[in-house]
Amino acid sequence: MRTLLYNVWIFDGSPDSGLYRGEVLFDREKILAAGKGHQLTSSAAERVIDGGGLVLSPGFVDVHTHCDASLFSAPEADNAVMQGVTHLVGGNCGLSLFPLTDLNREHISGLFREYELDLNWSDYASFRSELEKRSPRVNVDFLCGHNTLRAAVAGYGKKELSGNEMSAMRRLLETQLRQGAKGLSLGLLYIPGCFAPPEEVKYLLSGVPLAAAHLRSEGKQLLESLTEYISAGSDAQLKYLHVSHLKTAGRENHGKLSDALQMISEGMKNGLSIGFDRYPYIESRTSLSVICPFEADDAVLSDRLRDPAEFGQLCRSLENSGRDWTKVRLAHTLSPRFRHYRGKSIAEIAALENLSPGCAAAAVLREDGTAQGAFAGMNYDNMIEIITSPYCMPGSDEGIFRLSRGTNGEDTGITPAHPRACGTFPEFIRLNLEYGRKLEEVLYRCSTLPASVFGLDNAGFIRPAEETAGENTGAAKLPSHSKGVNLTLFNPDNIGSGADFANPAAEPEGIAAVWSRGEFYPFEI
Repeated sequence: MRTLLYNVWIFDGSPDSGLYRGEVLFDREKILAAGKGHQLTSSAAERVIDGGGLVLSPGFVDVHTHCDASLFSAPEADNAVMQGVTHLVGGNCGLSLFPLTDLNREHISGLFREYELDLNWSDYASFRSELEKRSPRVNVDFLCGHNTLRAAVAGYGKKELSGNEMSAMRRLLETQLRQGAKGLSLGLLYIPGCFAPPEEVKYLLSGVPLAAAHLRSEGKQLLESLTEYISAGSDAQLKYLHVSHLKTAGRENHGKLSDALQMISEGMKNGLSIGFDRYPYIESRTSLSVICPFEADDAVLSDRLRDPAEFGQLCRSLENSGRDWTKVRLAHTLSPRFRHYRGKSIAEIAALENLSPGCAAAAVLREDGTAQGAFAGMNYDNMIEIITSPYCMPGSDEGIFRLSRGTNGEDTGITPAHPRACGTFPEFIRLNLEYGRKLEEVLYRCSTLPASVFGLDNAGFIRPAEETAGENTGAAKLPSHSKGVNLTLFNPDNIGSGADFANPAAEPEGIAAVWSRGEFYPFEI
């Protein structure tokens, strides 16, 4: 169906040209015409929409998601589409659902058991084929996760790889890249990536077009971790180096941001292209097991803690850790005993369960080693400095969710646990505007910049298709799986999110309509 959308302020993908008032003619597959004023005839379209003076942008790109498993159960991608997001990049933090071998298949199945997936694929091509059968509403591309890759060759044990294992890992990575994976993601905080020495990281980076990394440390060893990553990228002559969810975690580390940004700036002066993503919240969400004083494998942690001696030792260790348990929330768990406490702090759960906080946290992990925690360890002013940087793109660090409910009001799918799942993009835009950034510059970082970096087709521009051919070659030159027209219509004057931990699925304000993969999704504003 041909659609004429008029009376809109258009950001066409050029941050220096500003917005112009005009109209766009498009069908499901491509932009047919775009121009100033109202010069196109209505007879050229089967649907004519008055944009009401709102802003039209290329569809937003979420460069940091964990949609890999969740898209299988929620292809509707409600929480993405309602934010104006039409493109996702998955496979982040070193964890992808490919490549799979007998050494990692069972482990990954355990990590994602709540999705009840049949992991009947082995590589990126077969994974991609299974995902496309679900017809997701959004476009999605993936990085190959280093942790998955390493485990496919050598399992999850603490070991330094042999020369043969390193070569096998490199060959396996090259196969995923040939099949269309966009690059490599590192999760150097997690098993087994945390066992990889810097030489292993450098070896792998030398064979990829781009990399994204969850650093070894985002707190006490932040600067050292950033030095390692930038050095490896420089030695590998990487085309693009991405830092995942840049942050300074822990009050004692809040003062390190200026040094971190200076290191990134110096890396760019030395010829590297470097960027980063961030969600506009000061509470993170990750595996609750990061509180453990030992290297914790989430997939088998519950079994380990059923040993009374192990459980008692963890309780004592957590009690003596000095951690402020009012700043650690239970974000998500499959445990029937603790599930109704989601969103509450460990301190609150401890009081309700008549346990000490350390033992309450240990009890959650004994019930569910894959439980997720939210940690309030970041600084608001630092967050603003990060998200308003010209090199920062929004990244939710979240999965994908079906938000509709059944006839009796019951949940029909796995629900969000952090407000960033539904609020990242509206809040990112609102805060950038509040702190003086120009709208076109913000939209560039929400759409055109990430589309260019990650080489996403049909993304980042509002121009006739023939005018954008070859624009998004990015660091990854293989074609992406982007389809159709991808646009977001919104009101910058009231954009924002009311989502919080009490109501993480609250719908954002200001998003009027989205076209994703050529499909039209209107919203009330």
